[in-house]
Amino acid sequence: MSKLVLKYVNDENLRIARENIGYSIDDVAKKISPKNLEKEKNKIKNFEEGKAIPTFSQLKKLAQEYNISYFLLLSKNKIKKRSEKESPKDFRKIEDKDNPVLKKMIAEMLIKQKNIERILRDDNVKLGFISEKSKKIDVPLDMARLIINKLDLNMEEFRKQRDYDSALKYLVDKIEKKNIFVFKTYSHQVQQNRNGRLSGISVEDMRGLSLYNEHAPFIILHRQDGPTAKIFTLLHELTHIFRKNSVISNIKESVLDFRDGKYDKEEYFCNKVASEILLSDISFEYFDSTDTIRSYAKELKVSGKTLFIKLKQLNKINGDVETIEEEINFKIEYLNKNKKSGGNYNNSTKDSNSSLYSNIIHNAYLTEKIGPVETYNLLGMNPEKL
Repeated sequence: MSKLVLKYVNDENLRIARENIGYSIDDVAKKISPKNLEKEKNKIKNFEEGKAIPTFSQLKKLAQEYNISYFLLLSKNKIKKRSEKESPKDFRKIEDKDNPVLKKMIAEMLIKQKNIERILRDDNVKLGFISEKSKKIDVPLDMARLIINKLDLNMEEFRKQRDYDSALKYLVDKIEKKNIFVFKTYSHQVQQNRNGRLSGISVEDMRGLSLYNEHAPFIILHRQDGPTAKIFTLLHELTHIFRKNSVISNIKESVLDFRDGKYDKEEYFCNKVASEILLSDISFEYFDSTDTIRSYAKELKVSGKTLFIKLKQLNKINGDVETIEEEINFKIEYLNKNKKSGGNYNNSTKDSNSSLYSNIIHNAYLTEKIGPVETYNLLGMNPEKL
């Protein structure tokens, strides 16, 4: 069977589509033909320079890697190049991690964001409560107080929640009432291989992601992170949103304990703000053991390490600080890695989607602003299953 020959392909759109998703020519060649790397690199380069035209099957493969319709690569209309403002800053250099799943996830979230922004623009909805002044606040306690006030957070109510999941839900509900969308990574993005390791996005790659947008700011949490870590990350990313930043974060709460400039100042600031929010208005007693710290941390809905760092800074530890520090266990919290990921696909997707996002997309579908196919693509599921 002969290959379908194309007479025209928009070579500029090929290049822009690749750059928009954050791939180099090397990245694409490695994914398509790692055994014939140099040959594949030259082929892609020639396609983008207009020196050769891909076959239809080659074009579809490239479009799939770029998460874009192949029709746009055949169109004479130029696709929009993503600006620096739309691209997340990455203090940990994502290109060094060489994780195409993470890069693709970011590109997919930006597409979701653009679509929800279009719907909100049509309804004249705008995020109005984050001012330019909030971007300039450089005292963590001042920023914490601003966030608590703007979101109407009641930290006593937060601490009274029955467990960590309920406490996280309390925060998410408050945040989404202000039109800030909170997602979790999708199951297919964090699948495990046969050795029980993640073959997609690990917590080391990304604990959280903030994508600022005037109409639809997004926060994405890693679904397999620990329960207290999700709470801390959520408030960290929220601070980035208030500072109008788009950032990939791989947060270590122990960064709270360093002031020597070893860590990025912005990340340090956001960690401090998260800590101030979680431990606001607390009158600290003296602690002398790991067990008492962990017990009180559970009551406050924070991790033992976050509380320990705060107590250490306030000199509120009577016992052997070094021994307690060793026992507190500063390792990253994970959910059980051996737990089988499976379950109901629709329920898993609903859990990953922002509730606010799902409601807006579903309403746009019911009012016929968008069709069933577009709705399915945006939700990742049949809208009738919501």
